[in-house]
Amino acid sequence: INNLGGRHGHTILWLAVITLLYTMLSITLAQITGLKPTTESLSFINSTFIPTLAENLLASMLALSAGPKASLAYRGILQAFWWFCPILPDLSWAFKGIIGTAVPIVGLALVQSLYPLPVKHGKAARVKRAGEESPTGWVITTVFSVVIIWFAVGLFPVHPAVVGSGSMEPVMYTGDVVLIAKLPAEKIKVGDIIEFRKEEKIKVLHRVIEIRVEEGATKRFITKGDNNNDADSDPVIPQNVIGKIVFNVPKIGWLAIIVKGFFTG
Repeated sequence: INNLGGRHGHTILWLAVITLLYTMLSITLAQITGLKPTTESLSFINSTFIPTLAENLLASMLALSAGPKASLAYRGILQAFWWFCPILPDLSWAFKGIIGTAVPIVGLALVQSLYPLPVKHGKAARVKRAGEESPTGWVITTVFSVVIIWFAVGLFPVHPAVVGSGSMEPVMYTGDVVLIAKLPAEKIKVGDIIEFRKEEKIKVLHRVIEIRVEEGATKRFITKGDNNNDADSDPVIPQNVIGKIVFNVPKIGWLAIIVKGFFTG
């Protein structure tokens, strides 16, 4: 990028070209030609194409601003996480898209603030060579990006979740993003709002209205949505409890839900 931009000018244009080239090399032609107005195509665009494009843009920007070592470090750490992590998160395609796009965008903002791309006479000027740059900037960017990914996929004691229905109104509304704290089942009390898995592998956010402890049986939680008339039909066993809601951020996840609803009807 530095060579092409410095030799021919138009650094930003070459940055875009290289980003698109690496993105197209990461996916197959059949995936592109097979795109249709279906949920499967939306899932591919949201969870694969756009995050890959954003990741390659950040990698290209790092290579341009701080040299190839910075770009390789960023890509290497991300790949190492997926290769060596003993427990991989099972995220929905909508949430994969949010994480995969937001993290590179934050990284791009950090890179631009640490290594602003100077512009001279309408053309981007050539930046310093990698050997002249301090590694501190790209190290901070890489570490920060990885930390955000680890937080989002649940490797920390607290992780985010998107509210997908109105069953907990008026406490939580569709599109809100809540923070879930991992908590042992024995510390959950009546009145707590918990995230739990159902047998269909669906994750639910409902309030605990009763705790049943029968002799010789496992503790069971009776849950109910605040906006529902009746309690949930199936009690929740401790093994299916994911955590307790500790914070609510209104409406920042509404876009993914609206787009998904449009394609699924």
